[in-house]
Amino acid sequence: MRITILVFVFIAPQYESLGQDIQKAIGDVGTRLKRDPVKVYGAVDLLGQLYQSKNQTAYYPDLTYRAFAQLQFDIAGIQAPFSFLYSNGNSIYHLPAYTFAGISPTYKWGTVHLGDRSLELSPYTLSGHQFRGIGLELKPGRFRFTGMYGRLKRAVADDYLTLQGLDPAFKRMGWGIKSGYETEKAKIALTMFHAQDETSSIPFEAHTSILQPAENLALALQTYKRWGPWSAHFDYTYSLFSRDTRATTAEESNYAHHILGLFTPRFSSAYRHAWMTKVNYNAKKVLVGFQFDHVDPGFRSLGTLYFQDDFENYTIHARVNALKNKLTLAVRSGIQRNYLERNESNQILRGIGSAQINYSPLQNLQWQLQWSNISNTVRFRNNLNPTQPLDSLYLVSTQSQAGTTLMYNWGNGQESGLVATFQYQKGQTIVDDAIQLDLTRFLFAQAAYSYRAGKTWNMNIGLQFTQNTVSALHQSTIGPSLQYQRSFLKNRLLSAWTLVDQEIYTEAVHSHRVINILWQNTYQLRKQHQLYLRLNRRSRYLLSDAAKSSSDLITELGYALKW
Repeated sequence: MRITILVFVFIAPQYESLGQDIQKAIGDVGTRLKRDPVKVYGAVDLLGQLYQSKNQTAYYPDLTYRAFAQLQFDIAGIQAPFSFLYSNGNSIYHLPAYTFAGISPTYKWGTVHLGDRSLELSPYTLSGHQFRGIGLELKPGRFRFTGMYGRLKRAVADDYLTLQGLDPAFKRMGWGIKSGYETEKAKIALTMFHAQDETSSIPFEAHTSILQPAENLALALQTYKRWGPWSAHFDYTYSLFSRDTRATTAEESNYAHHILGLFTPRFSSAYRHAWMTKVNYNAKKVLVGFQFDHVDPGFRSLGTLYFQDDFENYTIHARVNALKNKLTLAVRSGIQRNYLERNESNQILRGIGSAQINYSPLQNLQWQLQWSNISNTVRFRNNLNPTQPLDSLYLVSTQSQAGTTLMYNWGNGQESGLVATFQYQKGQTIVDDAIQLDLTRFLFAQAAYSYRAGKTWNMNIGLQFTQNTVSALHQSTIGPSLQYQRSFLKNRLLSAWTLVDQEIYTEAVHSHRVINILWQNTYQLRKQHQLYLRLNRRSRYLLSDAAKSSSDLITELGYALKW
């Protein structure tokens, strides 16, 4: 009953607008039903894969298949983007088959989301998190309404037989509503989001591990105002979070600790705040502003992939276009205060900042430089074990990163080009939503030369170097790459050959060599139909023991339809 009242309070101001223009809408649909009622365009991709291995554990089934569709339906004026992804089961990984499918029909100012979708409520409530369920977006006139209900995370039980060791997880369900009013110069919105883990979704044995079922209720207020060249933005979030819903219930008379009974206070509960305010002055070629960010210690939200807490940032930022737009400079600088709940003498103050320079002195010469020591959450691919080439991703909270790229093209048709890239990142790994004490470093450098001979053929020669440090393991990889691509049969057949040599050094010892050979072919049957064939052979050599060398071969055959 209380949820029903809240939904009514959020949506009631828009009720009158929802009933407008119904007669006109019915008339438009009737016209389309009589003439050209259904249109479909997009892409469909079907793939079959054969896997063979020698002297190593098979990391894929012998046969896998996948179907993918990205379609746009136009049904009597109702726009309905549809996406679908399916793959068969994987007995090696002990994982079920996966299916992702979703559709979002839109008509006039209303959109319905069904299936696997994502919605943005606010940065600290629901943001960047996919769900499986139903969603609604309404934009009648200047009113705005967004709502969703669905599964945020599927249940995963402990299984020590899996090769990549998925972390156990409870099934997590959530709902959210957002209501607002928006004009060209002003915006205001209120958001409520709730998520809770279901303790019965995995076997009881998992409850004895460090895994804990959580509950979260988050409330947010967002405002924006622009007058002339000035603009101001404010975002506030109040999060009620229980790290373990099995903890004893706490008797709370404080309204802010239960919010009409929508949240159950427990001895494991915490009540935290986060807010951001920003003021900008935007002229024609110059933008300057001030921003203040505050996140309480222990702030959590189950609807975001946000892992940073316990800080205050005071920063100024600026962006400048100069030299007839050949130079773009964006900088941000300020101070950060950590350990907010400690005494002033125990708090840490540090300078933070970021800078990005884009400079193009000539039409065929571009240079980019970037640097930042502002904390951020990114994904890395773990390739430290060349004998087990799994696509394993892990999260890292970066502390600093820097990089530069130089691109130069020449020739009458700009057919020749050089690219040089350097990237460096330092951070800490994230496990079970907690930042670890370890230190990770990642360095990447590449230089490449390319040549394009019209539409007939092109080639690319490069040299890559990477260096990974995760916990106490240090590994470096260096090697050349060669790619050659050529068209045949009046450009209907496109073939590409790629050769990559990776020389791997573990703790400064030349330990492995990995040779990767890839042959890709695409044949254009008709204007909308394509067939493709890919062969990928990977050979891994253990230099200290040749008998332990291994290889595998992946053959892919597919069909694509685009219209």
